[in-house]
Amino acid sequence: MPSSDTMKGIWDHISARGVKSILGERAEKVVKLKYSNGKATGVTTAVGRTHNAALIISALDAAGAAVLPQIGTSSAARSWPVAHIKPTEDECNLLRGIPTTNIRDLGFLFEPYPKTKLFKPCPLGIGFHTFQDFIPKDDEQKLRQLLRETSPWMADRPFVDKKKLCWFSDSPDSNCCLDFVPDTKNSAIFLSGDS
Repeated sequence: MPSSDTMKGIWDHISARGVKSILGERAEKVVKLKYSNGKATGVTTAVGRTHNAALIISALDAAGAAVLPQIGTSSAARSWPVAHIKPTEDECNLLRGIPTTNIRDLGFLFEPYPKTKLFKPCPLGIGFHTFQDFIPKDDEQKLRQLLRETSPWMADRPFVDKKKLCWFSDSPDSNCCLDFVPDTKNSAIFLSGDS
């Protein structure tokens, strides 16, 4: 499932329970937490606006450490190359419902997106610390090998979507992190890691 569909599902769920979200043109980048007597009491945005809250849940993924320096090395911003191939309708039907699959040291792949019908392979590696959008030649070769071993009929197809780096949040042990932010008296929660 594309992450945008997941985020919409979460938004629908929390909105139905009274959680207020600020989206679209009104959304502002959170740059820091506001504190009073050792408790987090709100967030400050890049335009200087403050939003107060009794409990702050930070799910900032790769940007988490910039807003919450207390998390230290619990989360690091990394990226993996991603590419897309356009399968035929029959191939989409064949691949529909496959689980996200990790193939040894080559990489992983996802079932074709239901809406776009794009098939997404990703090479496995340690990730990159850069803001350029590219796929290194070695990783492109890994993608081709991954396809040869899992979907050989698509191994030489052109990548139809822009090849790019997909930013994510990683943790030292590749596990998720869900905990109270240190020194906030349980007023802020941080969730991230390997997302």
